[in-house]
Amino acid sequence: MDAVIDVVVAPNASQSCIMPFSQFPLRVRLKASPREGRANDELIKILSRKLSVPQRNFYIIAGKTSRRKKIKIAGIDVRSVETRLHKQSVRSANTSQT
Repeated sequence: MDAVIDVVVAPNASQSCIMPFSQFPLRVRLKASPREGRANDELIKILSRKLSVPQRNFYIIAGKTSRRKKIKIAGIDVRSVETRLHKQSVRSANTSQT
């Protein structure tokens, strides 16, 4: 029931955002710097908000100090993660067109 997803982060971006999703690895831009785990903390906050899953359910299982990460999300399956990310991408695309 737990999802494990691949994520590629770009720290020190001008703004934080999840790039439009089509397939994994998920690409995320983070305003935070990678120092002292700030970027990892921001990544978890953004994913938690977008997926409607509590932050305590997220675990970085590989790549804690790398741009490429494997994240385990307890209580949700990969299919649900994909569905929610697609909905966010469609919503973002529709908002930017208006």
